[in-house]
Amino acid sequence: MQLFSSIKMVNKNLLNFFMLLILSIFIIACAQQAEKTIVNENTEQINDTGILIVTSSPDNAQVYIDGQLNGNTPSTLYNFPVGKHDLIVKKEGYMDFEKSVTITAGRTEEQYASLIPAKTAAKENKSIEEEVPENISKPIATLNRINLSAFFMYYDFDKEIFTETVMPDHDVFSNKYNDYVSFTAIAPARIRILNKPITDVKIEDCASSDNLVANLYSGQTLCLKTTQGRFVALGSIWKEQPTELDWKELIKG
Repeated sequence: MQLFSSIKMVNKNLLNFFMLLILSIFIIACAQQAEKTIVNENTEQINDTGILIVTSSPDNAQVYIDGQLNGNTPSTLYNFPVGKHDLIVKKEGYMDFEKSVTITAGRTEEQYASLIPAKTAAKENKSIEEEVPENISKPIATLNRINLSAFFMYYDFDKEIFTETVMPDHDVFSNKYNDYVSFTAIAPARIRILNKPITDVKIEDCASSDNLVANLYSGQTLCLKTTQGRFVALGSIWKEQPTELDWKELIKG
């Protein structure tokens, strides 16, 4: 009788052991499946997002994406949805920087906004006639040449006027340095640098102009898509420092 009880006890322990073993295997399998699901979800999230970095000069400007405020510059936005987005960088006293950006899965997109100072209230109250007299000279009227007479110049190719004075509808402005000329496009104008002389540039070369800031060196050509939608090429060759630029309008043949 005692032997029978011992066998019965052993069988009960074995049964409990096997039940615990089966339960443990079931728990481990569930945990592995849950972990696999989380990894897949994270992988899908990474595959559907990228990183957007927005900087500006000056900094501490507001960053709006698709109309929503996303902090101030410099700003790094992780897990950002892929696709095209409307970027606007705003700062009081400066013109808005606007651009369409495309986020690619797993990639980092960097955007630099060079903010242009807005006109002061005093200049806003001046008329265009006061700022630009009717008899203003056009130094490039016959030679299509711009004399870089000042360190800081503004360009309006629609009216063929190049001055040191801020006016509405400017296409671009420049800063002249010892060995290059720095250009900043005024939205919606866009620019691009080509490593070829101006005589070899065609309108197809400028079709992808999509930059706002560029430096022009001797022998290169700057493509400009103006605020009016025209395409203009600027370039020259200098030995010591830039003093003048040739320009021509690019027309489809």
